[in-house]
Amino acid sequence: MPTTTTPNMNLVLPDVSVEPGPQWASDLNTALDLVDAHDHTTGKGVPVPSAGLSINADLPFGNNDATTLRSTRFTSQGSPLSTAPDVDCVYVSGDNLYYNDNSGNKIQITSGGGLNPSAVPQATTTTFGTAKLGSVTPPAIGVGTAGTANGVVANANHTHTGLHQIQSDANPALTGDVVLASGVGVALTQTSQTITVSAQSGASGPVFAFYNFG
Repeated sequence: MPTTTTPNMNLVLPDVSVEPGPQWASDLNTALDLVDAHDHTTGKGVPVPSAGLSINADLPFGNNDATTLRSTRFTSQGSPLSTAPDVDCVYVSGDNLYYNDNSGNKIQITSGGGLNPSAVPQATTTTFGTAKLGSVTPPAIGVGTAGTANGVVANANHTHTGLHQIQSDANPALTGDVVLASGVGVALTQTSQTITVSAQSGASGPVFAFYNFG
């Protein structure tokens, strides 16, 4: 029968004054059914460009991800969001990044072009045990049955107190003298027999917990 097929949805349309009835009516009804069911997916209409969208309400994603985003740009709010629906959300207020948790707590992540100090772990110090590092070198201890160092012999079942080894995760333990050195952003403070390792005043970036050996 004389018909024409459309390029985007493959609608079969009867040629005017050429296709006889009732076939033309049947073809037209089939085409209109396809138009009624179109959703702009592949084969069901031309994709709608962003210029054809006017999003004027919340846009749900049906618990799906927003993928292949190059960036996310926010409109800075005059104050932190605080209405009932404003939970589990990220936004910008006063040119700083915020996160509201499920309880509505407003957590400021950035401040003044950097991380918000109150939102990251701060330096803490902890002293292990009651024994302190000694400042006086103890006398040497002899070995065997007759010690030769200061006349002192170590018993076979003798024990040590204090720090014997120091070890980082997944590395062999080290024994012997422990020497602590300051570095960028790290300060060492010794008071009597306690050495404190902490972040230097004014250090930028994340600050982690440090400990006293003593």
